[in-house]
Amino acid sequence: IAKALKYLKKLINALITLKQQINDLPPIQLDNIYFLENDKMLFLPTNVFEKIKNIDNNYNYKNYSLINNPYLSKNSEKISYNILIIIYRLLTGEFPFDDKNEDEIYNKIRNLKIVPPKLINPEIKSEASNYIFSLFKNNKFKPAQLPKWQQFIEKWIKEDITEKITLNEKEKYNEEYKKIKETTEKKFKKKIFWEKNRNKILLISIITILSGFFTFYFFKNYFKPRVIKGFSPKKVVETFYLSINKLDHITMQDCVIKKAGNSDISEVLSLYINQKQSIAYTGKSNLITAEEWDKNGRPDINPPSYVYGILNLNIKEESSEPEIIYTATYEKWEPVIDETEKDEKRVQFQGFEVEDKLFLTKYKKYWVIYKIDRIKKNKITK
Repeated sequence: IAKALKYLKKLINALITLKQQINDLPPIQLDNIYFLENDKMLFLPTNVFEKIKNIDNNYNYKNYSLINNPYLSKNSEKISYNILIIIYRLLTGEFPFDDKNEDEIYNKIRNLKIVPPKLINPEIKSEASNYIFSLFKNNKFKPAQLPKWQQFIEKWIKEDITEKITLNEKEKYNEEYKKIKETTEKKFKKKIFWEKNRNKILLISIITILSGFFTFYFFKNYFKPRVIKGFSPKKVVETFYLSINKLDHITMQDCVIKKAGNSDISEVLSLYINQKQSIAYTGKSNLITAEEWDKNGRPDINPPSYVYGILNLNIKEESSEPEIIYTATYEKWEPVIDETEKDEKRVQFQGFEVEDKLFLTKYKKYWVIYKIDRIKKNKITK
């Protein structure tokens, strides 16, 4: 270890000199630095190895990945990390994060808690082991500057980084090592499992919750009386359209049979769920009701907010025999997606002049809509 630390001291001194000359340093890898005669050192450029890795399929990925952290952005942090990993390897004989491929190594960098060097090599002084371990606290690397590393290396060379311990002490450290190793491995596997499967588990959970939600409401609504009990045919038509403004898909379903108005009901249900999710995640809704917007003088609305709902509803009876038919005209305001815009600005809203023909019949003890024909839907110029 003492001999290796002297080489590491040379490396740190060379890095300090290079930094003073070029003011920046590339990440280190295990095969891009050579110690030459007469205390000279050769640093090969990073771009050379990038070309080698792209050309040579047999290039050993461990030369780079074992001592580098892809989640660090600053070069000063990367260099400090390189030195820390090299020291850990010198003291313990192993790399803290190693595996069969690069992805697994990076999984460990993100999720595996390292073992203090002294538990692997009990002869390492506690002070040195504790300092190295502290830089990995909570899986977040805390970089040390090159002069700080230079100071520690010189101290460890001068005072010796190892110490003699008894056989009993060594056995105690070995037992503690086995326990911590087992615990950290279990926690690591659990983290990896959740990291790889949490989206799938979340999706299954959402589907299960929604399935339960719809099943509950299906049976609840199937057996309870319809809210339109005692309504006249015209009142049923009016209730159907005004429920759109309230996002009340349940009442809309009470007004119809035979899939009448399915597209409108599905639209309202989708917006209802979206607004509940938006309020849960952000604390606010992007939907502004058409009634509120109209009451405020139809002001400009900035994306991602939009207007939704029915305005100026007019219902006219067309026939009472042999079947009941009504015509409904109204303004319909709804969200649209502008593909020419980006991000939140893509959500716009558009108004339409709509005319529907509605056919009603007696179903059990209710008047219900059994068919809706859309006669026209023309854009309104804002």
